[in-house]
Amino acid sequence: MIIALKLPNDFRERLKSFHFVYRLQRMLQRQMEDDDSALVNYSLHLLCAKEDIEVLNFLPFHAYSHPINADDLESFITLHRRGAEINIPRVDYFLHLDPQPREMVLGRTLGARKRLGFVDKWSKYFFTSAIVRNEGKPLSEDINRFGPMVDPQFEKVKLGKVVPKEFEPSEEHVEFIFVEIPIEDGELDEVWIEFFNYFSEATFAISFMGAEGPRPYFEKFKKLVNAKNHYSQFLSDSLWDFGKTAASSYAQILFDPKRAMVAAYLGMAAEYIQGRGDFNLEQTDIDHFNGRLNFHEGDDMAAVFDSVIELHEGRNNVIDLDKERPEA
Repeated sequence: MIIALKLPNDFRERLKSFHFVYRLQRMLQRQMEDDDSALVNYSLHLLCAKEDIEVLNFLPFHAYSHPINADDLESFITLHRRGAEINIPRVDYFLHLDPQPREMVLGRTLGARKRLGFVDKWSKYFFTSAIVRNEGKPLSEDINRFGPMVDPQFEKVKLGKVVPKEFEPSEEHVEFIFVEIPIEDGELDEVWIEFFNYFSEATFAISFMGAEGPRPYFEKFKKLVNAKNHYSQFLSDSLWDFGKTAASSYAQILFDPKRAMVAAYLGMAAEYIQGRGDFNLEQTDIDHFNGRLNFHEGDDMAAVFDSVIELHEGRNNVIDLDKERPEA
Protein backbone atom coordinates (compact mmCIF):
# COMPACT_ATOMS: atom_id res chain seq x y z
CA MET A 1 0.00 0.00 0.00
CA ILE A 2 1.33 3.42 -0.91
CA ILE A 3 -0.01 6.40 1.05
CA ALA A 4 0.79 10.05 0.36
CA LEU A 5 0.03 12.58 3.07
CA LYS A 6 -0.03 16.35 2.61
CA LEU A 7 1.00 17.60 6.04
CA PRO A 8 -0.29 20.90 7.46
CA ASN A 9 1.61 24.05 6.50
CA ASP A 10 1.27 25.53 9.99
CA PHE A 11 4.33 24.53 12.02
CA ARG A 12 2.42 23.63 15.18
CA GLU A 13 -0.15 21.55 13.34
CA ARG A 14 2.58 19.78 11.39
CA LEU A 15 4.32 18.56 14.53
CA LYS A 16 1.01 17.68 16.16
CA SER A 17 0.10 15.59 13.07
CA PHE A 18 3.09 13.34 13.84
CA HIS A 19 0.86 11.54 16.35
CA PHE A 20 -1.48 10.50 13.52
CA VAL A 21 1.34 9.71 11.09
CA TYR A 22 2.99 7.45 13.64
CA ARG A 23 -0.28 5.62 14.41
CA LEU A 24 -0.79 5.08 10.70
CA GLN A 25 2.75 3.76 10.24
CA ARG A 26 2.40 1.44 13.22
CA MET A 27 -0.85 0.04 11.80
CA LEU A 28 0.79 -0.65 8.44
CA GLN A 29 3.85 -2.16 10.10
CA ARG A 30 1.73 -4.54 12.17
CA GLN A 31 -0.26 -5.61 9.15
CA MET A 32 2.91 -6.26 7.19
CA GLU A 33 4.34 -8.34 10.03
CA ASP A 34 1.12 -10.38 10.21
CA ASP A 35 0.93 -10.97 6.46
CA ASP A 36 4.11 -10.45 4.46
CA SER A 37 2.32 -10.82 1.15
CA ALA A 38 -0.34 -8.19 1.83
CA LEU A 39 1.69 -5.07 2.48
CA VAL A 40 5.23 -5.95 1.51
CA ASN A 41 5.44 -2.76 -0.54
CA TYR A 42 3.85 -0.34 1.93
CA SER A 43 5.42 3.09 2.02
CA LEU A 44 4.58 6.56 3.33
CA HIS A 45 5.23 9.69 1.32
CA LEU A 46 5.07 13.00 3.21
CA LEU A 47 4.36 16.12 1.17
CA CYS A 48 5.30 19.19 3.13
CA ALA A 49 6.00 22.90 2.80
CA LYS A 50 9.74 23.31 2.32
CA GLU A 51 10.11 25.69 5.26
CA ASP A 52 11.15 23.63 8.31
CA ILE A 53 10.71 20.36 6.38
CA GLU A 54 13.73 19.06 8.28
CA VAL A 55 11.49 18.31 11.28
CA LEU A 56 10.33 15.21 9.37
CA ASN A 57 13.72 13.72 10.22
CA PHE A 58 12.59 13.51 13.84
CA LEU A 59 10.09 10.77 12.96
CA PRO A 60 11.38 7.41 14.26
CA PHE A 61 10.77 5.50 11.02
CA HIS A 62 11.56 5.78 7.34
CA ALA A 63 9.28 7.86 5.12
CA TYR A 64 9.83 9.65 1.85
CA SER A 65 9.67 13.45 2.02
CA HIS A 66 8.67 15.74 -0.85
CA PRO A 67 9.07 19.53 -0.39
CA ILE A 68 6.49 21.98 -1.68
CA ASN A 69 8.16 25.30 -2.49
CA ALA A 70 6.50 28.66 -1.93
CA ASP A 71 6.32 29.31 -5.67
CA ASP A 72 4.54 25.97 -6.15
CA LEU A 73 1.60 27.47 -4.24
CA GLU A 74 0.99 30.30 -6.68
CA SER A 75 -1.81 28.52 -8.54
CA PHE A 76 -3.42 25.16 -9.28
CA ILE A 77 -1.25 25.00 -12.39
CA THR A 78 2.02 25.35 -10.49
CA LEU A 79 0.82 22.80 -7.93
CA HIS A 80 -0.18 20.40 -10.69
CA ARG A 81 3.29 20.81 -12.18
CA ARG A 82 4.92 20.09 -8.82
CA GLY A 83 2.74 17.02 -8.32
CA ALA A 84 3.82 15.67 -11.70
CA GLU A 85 7.46 16.17 -10.71
CA ILE A 86 6.98 14.21 -7.49
CA ASN A 87 5.95 11.14 -9.49
CA ILE A 88 4.96 8.63 -6.81
CA PRO A 89 3.80 5.48 -8.65
CA ARG A 90 0.49 3.78 -7.87
CA VAL A 91 -0.68 5.88 -4.91
CA ASP A 92 -3.48 4.07 -3.07
CA TYR A 93 -4.46 6.87 -0.68
CA PHE A 94 -3.88 10.60 -0.69
CA LEU A 95 -4.66 12.23 2.67
CA HIS A 96 -4.89 16.01 2.72
CA LEU A 97 -4.36 16.82 6.40
CA ASP A 98 -4.48 20.60 5.99
CA PRO A 99 -7.83 22.41 5.96
CA GLN A 100 -6.32 24.94 3.53
CA PRO A 101 -7.76 23.83 0.18
CA ARG A 102 -5.23 24.77 -2.46
CA GLU A 103 -2.93 21.73 -2.26
CA MET A 104 -5.87 19.34 -2.63
CA VAL A 105 -5.10 19.24 -6.37
CA LEU A 106 -2.03 17.13 -5.62
CA GLY A 107 -4.12 14.02 -4.98
CA ARG A 108 -5.49 13.99 -8.52
CA THR A 109 -2.12 14.88 -10.02
CA LEU A 110 -0.57 11.91 -8.23
CA GLY A 111 -3.33 9.66 -9.59
CA ALA A 112 -4.32 8.48 -6.12
CA ARG A 113 -7.02 5.80 -6.13
CA LYS A 114 -8.68 7.29 -3.04
CA ARG A 115 -8.34 10.91 -2.02
CA LEU A 116 -9.39 12.07 1.45
CA GLY A 117 -9.64 15.60 2.83
CA PHE A 118 -11.83 18.21 4.45
CA VAL A 119 -15.10 19.44 2.98
CA ASP A 120 -14.68 22.60 0.95
CA LYS A 121 -16.43 24.14 -2.03
CA TRP A 122 -13.82 22.46 -4.23
CA SER A 123 -13.65 19.13 -2.39
CA LYS A 124 -16.15 17.32 -4.63
CA TYR A 125 -13.81 17.88 -7.55
CA PHE A 126 -10.65 16.64 -5.87
CA PHE A 127 -11.59 14.16 -3.11
CA THR A 128 -13.33 10.81 -3.29
CA SER A 129 -14.33 11.21 0.38
CA ALA A 130 -14.33 14.27 2.63
CA ILE A 131 -15.10 15.03 6.26
CA VAL A 132 -16.49 18.19 7.82
CA ARG A 133 -14.02 20.09 9.94
CA ASN A 134 -15.15 20.35 13.57
CA GLU A 135 -14.60 24.05 14.10
CA GLY A 136 -13.50 24.85 17.62
CA LYS A 137 -11.77 21.49 18.09
CA PRO A 138 -8.06 20.83 17.53
CA LEU A 139 -7.15 19.97 13.95
CA SER A 140 -5.21 16.97 15.27
CA GLU A 141 -8.48 15.39 16.49
CA ASP A 142 -10.08 15.71 13.07
CA ILE A 143 -7.00 14.31 11.36
CA ASN A 144 -7.38 11.08 13.32
CA ARG A 145 -10.78 10.56 11.68
CA PHE A 146 -8.99 9.79 8.42
CA GLY A 147 -7.38 6.68 9.92
CA PRO A 148 -10.42 4.36 9.85
CA MET A 149 -11.19 5.59 6.33
CA VAL A 150 -7.90 4.00 5.27
CA ASP A 151 -8.42 0.85 7.34
CA PRO A 152 -10.76 0.10 10.30
CA GLN A 153 -7.77 -1.52 12.05
CA PHE A 154 -6.50 1.99 12.72
CA GLU A 155 -8.83 2.23 15.73
CA LYS A 156 -7.03 -0.70 17.37
CA VAL A 157 -3.69 1.11 17.32
CA LYS A 158 -3.44 2.90 20.64
CA LEU A 159 -0.73 5.51 21.02
CA GLY A 160 -0.49 7.65 24.13
CA LYS A 161 2.59 9.70 23.37
CA VAL A 162 4.57 10.17 20.18
CA VAL A 163 7.83 8.22 20.14
CA PRO A 164 10.55 10.51 18.77
CA LYS A 165 13.80 9.66 17.05
CA GLU A 166 16.56 8.86 19.51
CA PHE A 167 20.00 10.43 19.26
CA GLU A 168 23.18 8.69 20.30
CA PRO A 169 25.41 10.90 22.43
CA SER A 170 28.71 11.83 20.83
CA GLU A 171 31.92 10.17 22.00
CA GLU A 172 33.00 13.40 23.67
CA HIS A 173 29.60 13.65 25.37
CA VAL A 174 29.56 16.42 27.98
CA GLU A 175 26.38 17.34 29.82
CA PHE A 176 25.45 20.97 29.47
CA ILE A 177 22.72 23.62 29.70
CA PHE A 178 21.32 25.03 26.45
CA VAL A 179 20.48 28.73 26.75
CA GLU A 180 18.88 31.14 24.30
CA ILE A 181 19.70 34.76 25.11
CA PRO A 182 17.79 37.65 23.51
CA ILE A 183 19.97 40.65 22.74
CA GLU A 184 18.22 44.01 22.97
CA ASP A 185 19.85 46.99 21.24
CA GLY A 186 23.13 45.12 21.08
CA GLU A 187 23.42 44.80 24.87
CA LEU A 188 23.28 41.86 27.25
CA ASP A 189 20.85 42.37 30.12
CA GLU A 190 22.55 42.41 33.52
CA VAL A 191 20.28 39.62 34.75
CA TRP A 192 22.06 37.17 32.43
CA ILE A 193 25.45 38.11 33.83
CA GLU A 194 24.14 37.41 37.33
CA PHE A 195 22.72 34.08 36.14
CA PHE A 196 25.98 32.80 34.63
CA ASN A 197 28.05 34.13 37.52
CA TYR A 198 26.00 32.01 39.92
CA PHE A 199 27.53 28.86 38.39
CA SER A 200 31.07 27.53 38.60
CA GLU A 201 32.54 24.78 36.39
CA ALA A 202 29.24 24.43 34.52
CA THR A 203 29.00 23.95 30.76
CA PHE A 204 26.71 26.02 28.54
CA ALA A 205 25.76 26.09 24.86
CA ILE A 206 24.71 29.65 24.03
CA SER A 207 22.44 30.81 21.21
CA PHE A 208 22.09 34.56 20.82
CA MET A 209 18.81 35.91 19.47
CA GLY A 210 18.92 39.25 17.68
CA ALA A 211 22.68 39.76 17.89
CA GLU A 212 24.32 41.24 14.83
CA GLY A 213 27.55 39.40 14.14
CA PRO A 214 27.02 36.62 16.73
CA ARG A 215 30.60 35.34 16.57
CA PRO A 216 32.23 38.63 17.68
CA TYR A 217 29.46 39.09 20.25
CA PHE A 218 30.34 35.73 21.79
CA GLU A 219 33.85 36.95 22.53
CA LYS A 220 32.37 40.06 24.17
CA PHE A 221 29.97 37.86 26.15
CA LYS A 222 32.76 35.68 27.57
CA LYS A 223 34.48 38.74 28.99
CA LEU A 224 31.34 39.63 30.96
CA VAL A 225 30.59 36.29 32.64
CA ASN A 226 32.27 33.89 35.05
CA ALA A 227 35.36 32.48 33.32
CA LYS A 228 35.26 29.36 35.52
CA ASN A 229 32.37 28.05 33.42
CA HIS A 230 32.70 26.50 29.96
CA TYR A 231 30.92 28.18 27.07
CA SER A 232 30.32 27.20 23.46
CA GLN A 233 28.22 28.99 20.87
CA PHE A 234 25.39 27.39 18.91
CA LEU A 235 25.15 29.18 15.57
CA SER A 236 22.89 27.03 13.40
CA ASP A 237 19.34 28.07 12.45
CA SER A 238 18.51 24.45 11.64
CA LEU A 239 15.88 22.81 13.87
CA TRP A 240 17.51 19.46 13.09
CA ASP A 241 20.86 20.72 14.40
CA PHE A 242 19.12 22.17 17.42
CA GLY A 243 17.41 18.86 18.17
CA LYS A 244 20.63 16.86 17.89
CA THR A 245 22.49 19.33 20.09
CA ALA A 246 19.87 20.03 22.74
CA ALA A 247 19.06 16.31 23.09
CA SER A 248 22.35 15.99 24.99
CA SER A 249 21.58 18.86 27.35
CA TYR A 250 19.95 18.43 30.76
CA ALA A 251 18.30 21.85 30.94
CA GLN A 252 17.08 24.32 28.36
CA ILE A 253 16.04 27.99 28.43
CA LEU A 254 14.13 28.73 25.24
CA PHE A 255 12.40 31.76 23.75
CA ASP A 256 11.93 30.43 20.20
CA PRO A 257 8.53 28.65 20.03
CA LYS A 258 9.64 26.32 17.24
CA ARG A 259 12.67 25.16 19.19
CA ALA A 260 10.54 24.82 22.32
CA MET A 261 8.04 22.61 20.51
CA VAL A 262 10.83 20.45 19.08
CA ALA A 263 12.31 20.16 22.57
CA ALA A 264 8.98 18.92 23.96
CA TYR A 265 8.59 16.49 21.05
CA LEU A 266 12.04 15.05 21.73
CA GLY A 267 11.23 14.49 25.40
CA MET A 268 13.00 17.42 27.05
CA ALA A 269 11.70 19.38 30.02
CA ALA A 270 12.48 22.93 28.98
CA GLU A 271 11.83 26.40 30.35
CA TYR A 272 9.86 28.25 27.67
CA ILE A 273 9.42 32.03 27.83
CA GLN A 274 6.47 33.24 25.78
CA GLY A 275 6.31 36.41 23.73
CA ARG A 276 8.86 35.92 20.95
CA GLY A 277 8.57 34.36 17.53
CA ASP A 278 5.57 34.19 15.22
CA PHE A 279 3.32 32.50 17.78
CA ASN A 280 3.01 31.47 21.42
CA LEU A 281 2.86 27.81 22.30
CA GLU A 282 0.09 26.48 24.53
CA GLN A 283 -0.04 23.31 26.62
CA THR A 284 -2.45 21.72 24.12
CA ASP A 285 0.26 21.98 21.45
CA ILE A 286 2.41 19.42 23.26
CA ASP A 287 -0.16 17.14 24.93
CA HIS A 288 0.90 14.12 22.85
CA PHE A 289 4.63 14.69 23.32
CA ASN A 290 6.88 12.90 25.82
CA GLY A 291 8.50 16.10 27.01
CA ARG A 292 7.05 19.06 28.85
CA LEU A 293 7.45 22.80 28.90
CA ASN A 294 7.40 25.07 31.92
CA PHE A 295 5.58 28.12 30.58
CA HIS A 296 6.73 31.59 31.66
CA GLU A 297 5.85 35.16 30.83
CA GLY A 298 8.64 37.40 29.61
CA ASP A 299 9.01 39.13 32.97
CA ASP A 300 9.23 35.85 34.92
CA MET A 301 12.98 35.24 34.52
CA ALA A 302 13.55 34.71 38.25
CA ALA A 303 11.34 31.60 38.11
CA VAL A 304 13.17 30.43 34.98
CA PHE A 305 16.56 30.77 36.64
CA ASP A 306 15.36 29.09 39.84
CA SER A 307 14.14 26.04 37.91
CA VAL A 308 17.43 25.63 36.03
CA ILE A 309 19.55 26.20 39.13
CA GLU A 310 17.56 23.66 41.16
CA LEU A 311 17.91 21.10 38.37
CA HIS A 312 21.64 21.76 38.09
CA GLU A 313 22.23 21.54 41.84
CA GLY A 314 20.10 18.42 42.11
CA ARG A 315 22.07 16.65 39.39
CA ASN A 316 25.40 17.63 40.90
CA ASN A 317 24.37 17.14 44.55
CA VAL A 318 25.67 20.60 45.35
CA ILE A 319 23.33 23.02 47.10
CA ASP A 320 24.67 26.24 48.55
CA LEU A 321 21.97 27.67 50.80
CA ASP A 322 24.02 30.78 51.47
CA LYS A 323 24.57 31.66 47.83
CA GLU A 324 22.27 34.40 46.59
CA ARG A 325 20.34 33.51 43.47
CA PRO A 326 20.00 35.94 40.55
CA GLU A 327 16.92 38.13 40.51
CA ALA A 328 15.09 39.22 37.40
